Amino acid sequence: MGRQNRLLILVVVIALAIAAIPAVVSAAGGTFIDDDTSIFEANIEWMAASGVTKGCSPDEFCPEDNVTRGQMAAFMQRFAGYLGAEDGVVSKADNATTAGTAGSAATAGHATTAATATNAGHATTADSATTAASASNATTIAGRTVGCTAGQTEFAGECWENAPRASVSSVFEAADACGDEGGRLPGGLELRRFGQISSITTPAGEWTSEIYFDGSFRAYTWDQTFGLADHSTIFTAPLRCVFPLIETSATPASVAPAGTVGANGV
Repeated sequence: MGRQNRLLILVVVIALAIAAIPAVVSAAGGTFIDDDTSIFEANIEWMAASGVTKGCSPDEFCPEDNVTRGQMAAFMQRFAGYLGAEDGVVSKADNATTAGTAGSAATAGHATTAATATNAGHATTADSATTAASASNATTIAGRTVGCTAGQTEFAGECWENAPRASVSSVFEAADACGDEGGRLPGGLELRRFGQISSITTPAGEWTSEIYFDGSFRAYTWDQTFGLADHSTIFTAPLRCVFPLIETSATPASVAPAGTVGANGV
């Protein structure tokens, strides 16, 4: 083969190689041009998209290079920024179980033992879980105390007073007394069951929430010996209040002035 022919072949090969380079680069895509054959490309792309890495040049990651201690510090600081934890507090962690930096997990998806979990989807033992969807053992939810106070027993998801209050002269007065404090009168059968489980003795008849109309309005009292007994709504009997397990406001909703009743007497 002559010298001229060999030169021509070399020129053609170089031309073909140059022409192929742009096609390979453009087909690969991604943030960096030197990680297309790496098994870690997806991880590298995530780091770039999350702002954890900026690459070793504007378009290269240098996936085979070693990482210095300084570069590692940069990675960790940027990753902390991604978590919203630049100040050492994990504010956006998906899972902040028992980490020391989970003292406050403001938007954690799961904060098992965080001291506070403002918007946690699940805060099992958080001391404060303001808007948690699930806060099994939280002591406060939305700024309200969780649990029964002294003199109350938790029963059926509510807080029942252990002992009845002094007698009042009508069922309306009894209902108002509980309602003004954010509670309610118990039903007769509820009161029966409460007395059985807690071994708390009920007096000889206390007001229940049962009321009916039979030409005139009648109300029921309950005691553990004689059961339900109906009376005029104007009758003297003690009362017991039941409150939500989560403490509510003591300010009642707008009600009619004390002592007034509706057109039907209630």
